[in-house]
Amino acid sequence: MAKATLRIELANATVKAGTPLRGEVVVRAESAVHCNGVLVKKRWYAHGRGNTAYGSWSETKLVAAADWSAGMEYRYPFEIATHAAPVTYHGKHLNVDWVVDATADLPWAFDPKAETPFLVTAGDAPASWDTPAPPPGSKAGGVVRGGLALGVFGTLFGGVGTMVAIGGSPGSWIGWLFAAAGFGVVALAIATIVRRKMAEHAIGHPEVRVEPSTARRGDVVVTTFRSRPPGPVTLTGAKLTLVARERVVSGGGKSSTTYTDDREIGRVEIAGAQISTSPTIELEMPVTLPADAPPSFNAQNNHLLWTLKLTIGIQGEPDWDDEFPILVQ
Repeated sequence: MAKATLRIELANATVKAGTPLRGEVVVRAESAVHCNGVLVKKRWYAHGRGNTAYGSWSETKLVAAADWSAGMEYRYPFEIATHAAPVTYHGKHLNVDWVVDATADLPWAFDPKAETPFLVTAGDAPASWDTPAPPPGSKAGGVVRGGLALGVFGTLFGGVGTMVAIGGSPGSWIGWLFAAAGFGVVALAIATIVRRKMAEHAIGHPEVRVEPSTARRGDVVVTTFRSRPPGPVTLTGAKLTLVARERVVSGGGKSSTTYTDDREIGRVEIAGAQISTSPTIELEMPVTLPADAPPSFNAQNNHLLWTLKLTIGIQGEPDWDDEFPILVQ
């Protein structure tokens, strides 16, 4: 039988970030025992469909030493500061939770422990977690860079598959399969770049700015699009979509799997008839972050990212589109 048992009683299981978590560690001594100390600590952990990530423990020693009598109950109040981030989040693939843990150090005996969860809501301070802020202004080009990266990957993948197939081993058909997949990726990359170039041939090389790129919940974020078409062009419309994106990774190495979920939070659309294209195209599209928007989060294999997707419809040509990151605090 354990010499003592522990439980944690919280004054409030939901706390606002930046305010203290208060409660008591309740000890019931089953037999007379000396305790070298009672420790209480808290940390966050990210879990869900991806690999679990843990924050560092934040510890507080409640009592240095004590002698407990059999059958008696002892209460040790505690107060632990909470930080601005991360806050509790529950999504499709990603969850971020907090726990508080108590341990009694008993010499030459099993150390009794107790653990209980608590919720942290966003407070007054910025609440993003370990997420680098994007630059204050952004120029388009992410689609082209992504296409180039895809092309390099496909070339390598297809090249390795071709070498395996040419080797003539019993499994050469697998090599041809890999080669076909790799060069299929190359074709997709080329198509992506060609579509972008066709769109820019019609509307010019746009400059896009997102301000502010670091914003608080409830703020208005304005996306400005400017371009000078090289010739006459007709636009069918413009659409700006605010997206919260969960991205988590399960497993590791060659067996890792990435799961992504995009949730549309807001949208702004402008009809083509309302857009002037001569001599320049100038669009200003504001979008308001919801007051309850979850802050950006970035931990190993677990990410909650915010992005603005901008699409410009061009009559007779492929759409021009790109994505621009923002940091939500």
